[in-house]
Amino acid sequence: SGDAVAPLPRPPLPSLPASPRASQRPTAPTLRPVGSTVRMHAVRRASRRAKPGRAWRLTAVAACSLAVAFAGYRAYRHIARSSGAIAVASASRLADPPPPAGVTAAGIGPGGGAVAALLARAKAGVPDAEYRLAVSFARGDGVPRDYAAAATWFREAAGKGVIAAQYDLGVLYEYGLGLPQDIGQALTWYRSAAAQRYPAAEYNLALSYADGHGTSQDLVAAAQWYRLAAEHGFVPAMINLAILTERGDGTVRSPATAYAWYRAAALRGDEAGRRRADELLRQFSAEDRKAAEAEAAGVAASIRPADAPPTPASSPPAAGVAPLQDPG
Repeated sequence: SGDAVAPLPRPPLPSLPASPRASQRPTAPTLRPVGSTVRMHAVRRASRRAKPGRAWRLTAVAACSLAVAFAGYRAYRHIARSSGAIAVASASRLADPPPPAGVTAAGIGPGGGAVAALLARAKAGVPDAEYRLAVSFARGDGVPRDYAAAATWFREAAGKGVIAAQYDLGVLYEYGLGLPQDIGQALTWYRSAAAQRYPAAEYNLALSYADGHGTSQDLVAAAQWYRLAAEHGFVPAMINLAILTERGDGTVRSPATAYAWYRAAALRGDEAGRRRADELLRQFSAEDRKAAEAEAAGVAASIRPADAPPTPASSPPAAGVAPLQDPG
C-alpha cells in the first residue's frame, strides 16, 4: 500500500523539498447540526414573551450556538481541503539553474560594487543582469533584502525569456512576496517555465493539480506533470509519482513501476524512497521481483535531466553573482 509514504503539507517557504514521512491522513469530522433559521426565529419569539433574564439567557445560548457552528464549519472546510493532498513538499525555492561560465557560487558579498554594476547593466535592459539583480534583492546579497524590488526585476527578465526568472516570479506570486498573493498568476508563470522543461515548475504544477491549489483537482494531470519533472531528474517528483502509481491515483496502478520510481529516488539519496523500495521488493515474488528490476532499469534509462536553460544576455555576466538558492 502507498500509505507507507504519506503526504506532507506545503511548508510556507521551504529551502529544499522535504522527504515524506509515515502518517495517517486526516479525516473530516462529522458535524452535528445546530440551530436552524426556523429554530432561531422561535428563540427570538420566546425571548420576547419571556422575562428579561430568560430572554438574555436565550439570546446568549443562540449566539454561542452560532459561534460553535461557524467554528465547526471552518474547521471542516480546512480539513476537507487538506485531506487527500499528495504533495511531499513545495518546490518553492527561488531559482536553481547553475551559474554561467565564469560565475562563482560565492555570492555578491557585502561590497556594493557588484550590485552597482548589475544595476547599471539591468537599467540598460540586459536580461541576465535583470535576473541576477533580482536574485541579489531576493537573497539580500550586497543590498537589503527587498522582495518588491526582486519582483520588479524578475518580471523584467521573465518578459525577455529568462526561464528561471519566470519560475521565480511564480514563487513570489504564490507566497505573496513583494507583490499581492495570486495563485492564478503563479500558475501562469509556472506553466511558462514548465513548457520550457524547467523541472521545479513542472513539479509545482503537479502539486497544484494534486491538491486543487488554484485549479480544480486533477490527479491525471498531476501524474503527467510529476512524470515530466521526474524524467527531468527532480527527486521529489519521483517520490510523488511513485505514490500515485502505487495507489493507482491518476495513473495505472503498478507496484513494479512504483518500485522503479522509489528506486530511482533512492539512488539519488532519498532515504524514504529507499525504505519503501526495499519494502516493496520484499513483498514481490521471485518472478515479480525480476519484472520490477527490469522496470527500474527502464525508468533509469528514461531520466534525462533537463539542461540548464540559457539566459539571454547581450554581454557577459558579472563575476561573483550566483543564482538564488533559498529565500530563507
